Amino acid sequence: PAIVGSTKGTGSGVYGESTNASGRGTTGQGTNGATGLYGGSDSGTGVYAKSTSGDALNVVGKVTFSRSGLATVAAAKKSIKVTLAGVTTSSMILATLQTAAGSIAVANAVPATGSFTINLMAAPTTSVKVAWFVIG
Repeated sequence: PAIVGSTKGTGSGVYGESTNASGRGTTGQGTNGATGLYGGSDSGTGVYAKSTSGDALNVVGKVTFSRSGLATVAAAKKSIKVTLAGVTTSSMILATLQTAAGSIAVANAVPATGSFTINLMAAPTTSVKVAWFVIG
């Protein structure tokens, strides 16, 4: 590593600050497939983004989430159960059809412990794909 920061107790391992509106407090750059900036934690927050009046997170380019995916509801079925570790009854599930299905729509997505069920308003005549995203 070019810069290594470490702290025991309170404080920051690495700290950067800029008072210029076009400046950056800290920059990470990866080339040849390397990660530009990495934040991780065994039990706390891996990366914390905060802004009092601007965007807390601004992503330019594609984004990947480990708690999102695509499920297929089979023809003549009205629901599909998706198993995903870490889902709780308090999780929020966003789900939307990715296949044209006439007047059929997602009725709801109901979280449970370790899974959630996506329910459609009616059973489709052919299989339909549903994109999902889990928050919390």
